[in-house]
Amino acid sequence: MVQSPELRTSVKQRIGVIIVAIVLLGSTIALYAGLMVSYNSGADTAVDPVKQARFDELYAEYQSEVDAKAAELSTVQNGD
Repeated sequence: MVQSPELRTSVKQRIGVIIVAIVLLGSTIALYAGLMVSYNSGADTAVDPVKQARFDELYAEYQSEVDAKAAELSTVQNGD
């Protein structure tokens, strides 16, 4: 069964598809390598206890303000 010439892919299209396949393969390998490198540098992600304590303090303060505002708004809404 012979295909008609207009149904065949051109050499340019084939080269384009091959280039795209190579780029996809290369980016997949690079992404995997990057994940492995970042995973192995776990010391960089260590939490500073002083910064964590300050964050927890600020978060608790912010959360109390949010809770107070939510309570105020719920009483205003329920009072209608």
